[in-house]
Amino acid sequence: MTDNLNSPVENPLSFKLTIFSDYICPWCYVGQGVVEKLKAEYQVDLEWRPFYLYFDTPLEGMEIPDYVKQARAAGSEKRFRLSPR
Repeated sequence: MTDNLNSPVENPLSFKLTIFSDYICPWCYVGQGVVEKLKAEYQVDLEWRPFYLYFDTPLEGMEIPDYVKQARAAGSEKRFRLSPR
């Protein structure tokens, strides 16, 4: 039986967290809010590392694909009505 006094973690409320994130990823942006809440509750040593979803994107950018343009033009309300529930 192991007790918490022999745990390698000195302070269970303090830890290091490495996050791999892409600056264009909307879910990474949402996750950043969760990390901010975590930092408010715990002593977190954060390390942000890049993870490029589209690593081959040229510096001048790329044209948005037609299927993305069509989805955006439809609007979120229409997409919600058409999605199966």
